[in-house]
Amino acid sequence: MRHVLFEFAGFPIYSYWFFYGLGLLSSMSLAVWLAYRRSLDLRKVLLLSAAAVISAVVFARLAAVFFGTRFSDMLDLQKNGQISFGGSFGALFIIVLLARPLKIPIADVFDGAACAIPIAQGIQRIGCFLNGCCFGPVSTSFFSVRYPRGTSCFIHHLKTGLVGPSDLFSQPVFPIQLAASLTCFFVSGICIRLFLRKQLRGKILGLYFVLYGTLRFILQWYRPDYDKDNTVSGWNTGHSVCMLMLLVGLIILFSNNPAKKFLLSREISSARM
Repeated sequence: MRHVLFEFAGFPIYSYWFFYGLGLLSSMSLAVWLAYRRSLDLRKVLLLSAAAVISAVVFARLAAVFFGTRFSDMLDLQKNGQISFGGSFGALFIIVLLARPLKIPIADVFDGAACAIPIAQGIQRIGCFLNGCCFGPVSTSFFSVRYPRGTSCFIHHLKTGLVGPSDLFSQPVFPIQLAASLTCFFVSGICIRLFLRKQLRGKILGLYFVLYGTLRFILQWYRPDYDKDNTVSGWNTGHSVCMLMLLVGLIILFSNNPAKKFLLSREISSARM
């Protein structure tokens, strides 16, 4: 596909990183706009969003290292080693850490995050598609694509014997990355609609966990790049994380005022200290 999207002043702009950055900026912009709709302090929200973006990048890289990427590759922009789950949880971690000191209502912050995070994920998957990572299964459908030598897809097919050393392209594969993008945009659209209608206030994050966790769980069966086990089932770590997201999401949705309980527990802990 297009590993290098274009060149600027003689420097290559890689497709993966271009859409990765575009996704982060888009999610920040959406978070600020949603904060405006709920009359929040835009400067504080912008500061929190920037911190969440930085945390997302760091946690996504650290998660990649945990699953096998070399630590020395973390700062190499030619390496696309990112784990989207790690980025999402990293953003939520810094939001939980900073929302109270910044005196931003945690319910509104969680609702906004549920709308913004899948936007970033959806745009970033376009970069995965152009880069040749996070690829789908071998397919003969009309939508199938081939990836050139050197891409993650080609290397995987070479290791598994689907192509030979002299081949220039991988076997045709289904563009599961674009399906993942549509899934993320669908989830974000539902969350934004509920946010604007002031429905499920304080619980939209739970809905995001349930919807994204369920849909991503389905897509995981069609991700041959993941670390499938030796059983016929093909279960992998992505499935486990999706199940955890689904469980947490259901707890948030069916508990009473989860954001209020969270704040109350923080206040009790502070009083004891």
